[in-house]
Amino acid sequence: MKNGDSIQRSIDYIEEHLTEDIFLDELADLTFFSKYHFHRMFKLESGKTVMEYIRERRLSQATYELAYSSKTINEIAYSFGFHSQDAFDKAFKRIYGISPNEYRKSMILRFSNLTLKEQTRMYDFNILNKTSCSTEDKLKCLQVLDIIITLSKKAHREGLLSLESEVNDHYPFLLQKGLDLLLYGTEPFELRALLDNYIHTGNFTGKELLSRILIKEGIMSIQMGEYPWVVREKLSSFFGEDFSEEINRHFETDSTNKAAKINRLVGEIENLKPYSEATSLLENELKKLDKRSMQRVLREVDIVELAIGIKGASGAIQCKIFEGLPRNSVLILIEIYELIGDIKVPEIVDAQSRIIGQIKKLKADGEIG
Repeated sequence: MKNGDSIQRSIDYIEEHLTEDIFLDELADLTFFSKYHFHRMFKLESGKTVMEYIRERRLSQATYELAYSSKTINEIAYSFGFHSQDAFDKAFKRIYGISPNEYRKSMILRFSNLTLKEQTRMYDFNILNKTSCSTEDKLKCLQVLDIIITLSKKAHREGLLSLESEVNDHYPFLLQKGLDLLLYGTEPFELRALLDNYIHTGNFTGKELLSRILIKEGIMSIQMGEYPWVVREKLSSFFGEDFSEEINRHFETDSTNKAAKINRLVGEIENLKPYSEATSLLENELKKLDKRSMQRVLREVDIVELAIGIKGASGAIQCKIFEGLPRNSVLILIEIYELIGDIKVPEIVDAQSRIIGQIKKLKADGEIG
């Protein structure tokens, strides 16, 4: 066996076990080299030490989790073998030049700020030209989009297997088939290819093609664990710019409705007391911060962790947080807040404790008063 083949075997093992403990002895055994010889050969073949390679691959996978999953940064850090969020932050920044939180927020802004033209560049223009249809037909396709978003929310709250109960004869054939394949555990590449085959062999155009593209891309997005609001933005792009006003009206995402949604929530929560004494950790710390300091803190806090942390906070604190965020970020926070549903008190306390930890760190660094 060639040395390269032996090293590739160890790399394949690493890729399959990135979220588990990986030991040098086990890897060396796979290659039939001594530990010393394996370490030397691995660096010759890959240009990196074994641990450098493992760490960089874990960080690479972590970028996907940061962008598309609803896990907190702390959860992601532990899942990839980092024993503290601080260690994860330092390793991530060393490779990517920004913190995990900054990366997550940049991805959120990227999806939020993509114009419809920019989003449709992700797709084959020949296919998109064939989806041209009337406004009336597009309005009918919005029903498919609503179903996909409902499924996405359920998958986030209860897991993919919860979608088994959603498969029914009232769904279009491709949606039923897509859900079946998804629940069967079909690999992403194969799942996309199978759904593409059903679409292309049908020679569909107009509304029939548009609805099927929405189903295919929706199923793929659900499998990838993308946030429901990301799914909404992605699928909305297939309707075209000339339909954007209808999209905004349908989802109440125009400026007037955005402001109304925030004002409505503020009216509902402003007089709330903390859920319990245990979940009141943020009260004193955040009340002391001026607006500039609050904005600085919010730039550092993971938005999913923030959504969990404010679940048990008072309405006054939640409103102060909203005031420190851009409007789009508030709406994203609200969506995540609604998505995560009921959270246990220990989880809220943990999230609040980490937020306070960020505040103390910023104070120690002299970045806030």
